[in-house]
Amino acid sequence: MIILKPLSITLIGVIGLFLVSCQDQVGTSSETRELTTLDTRPVLLAPTSAQRFDVPGSATSVEAPEEKSSFTYTAPQNWIPQKGTMFRVVNFKLQEGGEIYVSQVGGDVLGNINRWYKQFGGTPVTQEEIEMGARLTILGVNGYYMEASGAYNPGMGKSVAEDKMVLGAVAQVDGQLVTIKLVAEPNIALANKSAFMTFCESLAKN
Repeated sequence: MIILKPLSITLIGVIGLFLVSCQDQVGTSSETRELTTLDTRPVLLAPTSAQRFDVPGSATSVEAPEEKSSFTYTAPQNWIPQKGTMFRVVNFKLQEGGEIYVSQVGGDVLGNINRWYKQFGGTPVTQEEIEMGARLTILGVNGYYMEASGAYNPGMGKSVAEDKMVLGAVAQVDGQLVTIKLVAEPNIALANKSAFMTFCESLAKN
């Protein structure tokens, strides 16, 4: 049989002294300090689609805020107005397929026209050649008109589109280049050529 003996009086006394000693060491501090980032829980932001799917080089596209256009114009009913973007101050979709838009950019007339020809694999033209081409009045100044067709390479990482046509107009207005562009299949572009000319010449600033 195992007999449990009571603790001796001496051992009880030792334990009591130990507890009293511990209590004497407990105190409060009146020291103050500013919170640092180590004291706060980090805020976790919701990841973007690119971050969730780890798409390399992805960027969030930015659109210009929706607001009333600074231009007035005459356009047919089959031109469906679209929200403007950072680079399109006036923007349409063609009901039959295609797009029309107005941009205000830097650069010069000849360089811009040759960029459009290059998108269709065309060779550069000279200033004399565009002077002999069709002319339009755009925002009260003499503008230039061009056409090109074939395989269309819009650039900016977009794929080449076969059998397209561009109707383009450009003018230097108050030190800025105003460009007007219609891109569609050739039969659709030509069917809208008269409306495009009217649109270009009707364009006015509010």
